[in-house]
Amino acid sequence: MRLRHWLSGLALFMLMTLVGCKVPYVAPPPPDYYAPVTVPQEAGMKFTRITTDEDRVRYPTVSVWSDGLARFTPRKFFAVSPDGTKMVFMGWKDNKGNLYIKDLRGGPALLQRTFRDDIQDVAFSADGARLAFGDYRESNWNIYMVGSEEGAAVRQLTSSTIDERWPVFPPAGSAIYYVQEEVEAVSGRATERSSIWSSDLNTGTVIQYAAGKCPSFTPDGKKAAVTRRNPETRLDEVWLIDFEKGQEVLVLSAKGRTYYYPTISPEGSRIAFATVSPGSASTPANLDIYTVMMDGTQQTQLTFHLGHDICPQWSPDGKSIYVLSQRGNVAGNWNVWRMDLKAGN
Repeated sequence: MRLRHWLSGLALFMLMTLVGCKVPYVAPPPPDYYAPVTVPQEAGMKFTRITTDEDRVRYPTVSVWSDGLARFTPRKFFAVSPDGTKMVFMGWKDNKGNLYIKDLRGGPALLQRTFRDDIQDVAFSADGARLAFGDYRESNWNIYMVGSEEGAAVRQLTSSTIDERWPVFPPAGSAIYYVQEEVEAVSGRATERSSIWSSDLNTGTVIQYAAGKCPSFTPDGKKAAVTRRNPETRLDEVWLIDFEKGQEVLVLSAKGRTYYYPTISPEGSRIAFATVSPGSASTPANLDIYTVMMDGTQQTQLTFHLGHDICPQWSPDGKSIYVLSQRGNVAGNWNVWRMDLKAGN
C-alpha cells in the first residue's frame, strides 16, 4: 500500500536499531474498542462525523510503546477554512496522496485540488482563497501553493536542500511560515532538528526564527505556539514564541510525556493539543485531546475514547474542535469528526 510511508517507517526502524534504541511491541486494543462514537467521560459533548471511509483520509501509523509514549509522525492531515465553511484534507486514492475540499455545509461532492503523488501537510490562507502544502519532488520536501477552489497554477514557495514542511499562514500579512526538518544520527542517537522559518510571498525575503515545529498563531499574529524537542529528555514540549519581542516561554512540559499539535483557540485564550493518556490493566494507552490556558494552567482532558484522537483544529467560533479520530466504527478507521464542546470547555 503506501510504499513511501512503509519505506519511511522501515528507515526509521533501521536507524533506531543502528543507534541502539529498543523497539518494544505493544499490542493494539481489540477492534470493538473503536465502535462507540462517545464514551461516558465525554458526556455533554456532541460528536459529528465529517468524512466517510470512502473519502480515504490519510492517517498516521501510531505505536504506543511500553514506556507510555506514542511513536508517529505528526502531519497536518486536514485544515478548516477561516470562515468555517470548507475543509481540506489529505486523501489517499489510486495509490496517490492529494488534497480534497469538502463543503462543511453539505454541498457537492469532493473537489480535488492537487494531482501529484504524495502531498502532505496543508493550510488555508487567511482569506481562504489559497492552499499551501508540502510536496516531495527531486528527493526533497518543499512548500507549494494553489488556489483553494479554482486554478491549475501551482507556485513553489521554498527551494532549499533541507526538507520544508508544515506550512501555516498568519492571520494577516504577506508571509507564509513553515518548518525546516532534519533527522540525523548524532553521537549514536537519532536527533531531530526543526526550526521555524518564514518567506514573504511578495518579496521572497526568508527569515529564520527559532527552534520548533507545528506552529499555530495567536489571533493577532504576534505569537505562535510550537512544539520543541527537549535535548535532555528527548520529549516534545509546548512553547510560546513572541515574534515581535523575541521572547520564548515554556507552556507545557512533564516527565515522561510528549505533546503534539498545539493549536491556539480563535479568541487566543487556550491551546488544544494531543498527548498520550496513560492506560490501565484493562485499557491501552492512547492519544487524546486536551486543552490548557495560554499560561499552562487549567489543563483539561476532552476526549477519553479508546481509539486515538489527534490533529485538533478549532472552529472559527471556538465552540467546536475538529479532530482526526478512530471512533465510531468497528475497524478503527480514521475520519475527521467535529466535537461540539460543552459549557465550561
